[in-house]
Amino acid sequence: MLISMNIGAYYEYLKLKVKIFLELLEKKCNLIYVNKYKVIIMKNFTIILSFFLCFMLVADDHKDKKETMKDKFMNNPNYLMDFKECKEMKDGVFGLLSLGDSVWKEIELNPENEEKWLEVSILADMAANYSTIYDVWCKDMINHRMKMRMMSEKKKGKKEKEDN
Repeated sequence: MLISMNIGAYYEYLKLKVKIFLELLEKKCNLIYVNKYKVIIMKNFTIILSFFLCFMLVADDHKDKKETMKDKFMNNPNYLMDFKECKEMKDGVFGLLSLGDSVWKEIELNPENEEKWLEVSILADMAANYSTIYDVWCKDMINHRMKMRMMSEKKKGKKEKEDN
């Protein structure tokens, strides 16, 4: 508001200066030259005024939109998977590890079987890769979710104590 008031006052000041300058030119100069200077001055004045107005319009372009936390999370550039997909990923890693454990038990019975060694190696590698993906994309989200649940349980506990 203060900036627009200062620009308005500055506009009036420039307008008065231009008017005085043009009156002096009309008295002292030829009419042809006065018209040339009027055109030049008005072009410059219009360019300067449009420059200030353009910045005022750009500065006024703010979003007043209130987003929910879920919308902010979903629009985050680091968002890749939702909670359900992260849970499936965790279950998949558990499945790969338990399958690898069963293959290890078979290897203990027959350590000469190279296919089982290859199979357990591939299963361990896949479990490691998927657990890395889980750590990067899901761990913070799930930790935040658990923290929010614990906070809500604390609030419920405090309300129950106050009610009693």
